[in-house]
Amino acid sequence: MAAAVDYLKQVAAQIPQVSVEPIPPQLTPQPDRPFVVTLRIGFDNTGATDIAKSLRKKIGVQGGQPGQIAGGRVSLYVIGQGALGAAMTEQIAGDIKKAEKWNIPVILIVLIAAFGSLAAASLPLLLGVCTVALSVAIVLALSNITTISVFALPTVTMIGLAVAVDYSLFILMRYREELNSGKNRQEAIAGAMATSGLTVTFSGLTVIAALAGIYLIGTPALASMASGAIIVVAIAVLTSTTLMPALLAIFGKAAANQSRFLRVSPLRKHSIPFWRKWTQQVMRRPWLSALGASIFLLALAAPSLQMHVSNSMLRQFDSSHEIRRA
Repeated sequence: MAAAVDYLKQVAAQIPQVSVEPIPPQLTPQPDRPFVVTLRIGFDNTGATDIAKSLRKKIGVQGGQPGQIAGGRVSLYVIGQGALGAAMTEQIAGDIKKAEKWNIPVILIVLIAAFGSLAAASLPLLLGVCTVALSVAIVLALSNITTISVFALPTVTMIGLAVAVDYSLFILMRYREELNSGKNRQEAIAGAMATSGLTVTFSGLTVIAALAGIYLIGTPALASMASGAIIVVAIAVLTSTTLMPALLAIFGKAAANQSRFLRVSPLRKHSIPFWRKWTQQVMRRPWLSALGASIFLLALAAPSLQMHVSNSMLRQFDSSHEIRRA
């Protein structure tokens, strides 16, 4: 055990701005008993997380398992708020990779079923991937100059792909409708951007304004999530109104045609009767419809009045995970 303590001191000495607190003489390492080596750092909480990441790597903590020395007889852990943040970042990265294995194929299948064309289905997906990649890069850059919660990254990937695909669908569907009305490709792109493109812009601004209200709560973690969501929605609007027209100009002909082999659902020239009737009913009594929708939404939001906010980060780890065992 004493050798393990000396090893930890050597590891800590390799990291700048980290010093080992003196161990009182009466506290000596004992076999088969936990022993804590206290470190003092010269950084804020963000620095603590970075140091914890470095320490975890140096002592061999990975995959939810502690580091080990002395032939596995001594287990090494890193504990503290910084270590908790480092472990959560590692787990989130793994969860995102697992989710991406399913999200993209499922979205592609749904888009193919909707458009009946691999080319048309690929455009929204490509836009979504570009949006998420750019947004993640911005969030990571911001994390170097300010404190960003570990939950900001999954917020970006979760919302970004959905919003970007959704916005691009508005434009792509309108583009197809413009072509079906007899316009050429350039006119169809211009018409789609003048209508659906404008809708996407105002929709994005509305979402951003709504997300900005989260800052009023005053919780740092929620503020970071709101920042991530605002960034990715803004990027989704930007890519939908700039990248999407360029992609349509290049691949618009292929996106407009249905594949003979992937023709799952034909493109309807007219609105679905149910939604047309529903819209007519809403427009006939707008104030009554708005009142009914408001009552329904307020009823759904009522439980939030009894919401208790707490830090439950530790409970998100499995009981066998090294951070919980530590």
